[in-house]
Amino acid sequence: DFCLSRGLGDVYKRQVLMSGFLAYVRLMVAWTTYTKRPPHRPKYSYQFVAIVAALGGLVHIARGLASGLGWEHHTRFLDPTPMTIAFFGLGIITLPCLSIGALMLTYDRMAEKMERLAAIDELTGAFVRREFMAQAELQLERANRTKSRFAVAILDIDNFKAVNDAHGHAAGD
Repeated sequence: DFCLSRGLGDVYKRQVLMSGFLAYVRLMVAWTTYTKRPPHRPKYSYQFVAIVAALGGLVHIARGLASGLGWEHHTRFLDPTPMTIAFFGLGIITLPCLSIGALMLTYDRMAEKMERLAAIDELTGAFVRREFMAQAELQLERANRTKSRFAVAILDIDNFKAVNDAHGHAAGD
């Protein structure tokens, strides 16, 4: 009987330690995701991951408290008590939600990269024509609204096609 209670005591200590560690990891994921969101990106996917990770952290805190304060009463390891089933159920729900959130964040980063590639020439760093026109219209509207001056300077290198034809596009670039 002494060995059984001593063995379960070690189990409770491990549950407290693991729950504390996992709570810390989940809460750090939540904090990092929430505070490091790029300001120009949509909030939803970042908030989703932060909330799910925080909820997972709270579940682990509750699990650690339940084990540490003796609210769980096991006769053997992973005894299917209502509290154990509840914690497993919550864990089963939060992990796939975190996976979905990670996919949402990956999609957002890819979308950001695609938007940048569609708007900015990779070689020169200048706006592509469509983005240049959109930005020029925004600046013209702002100049009209604030009654300030607005100018556009355009440079055209004559016969530049001849440079590309004679020396190749790499030299022209």
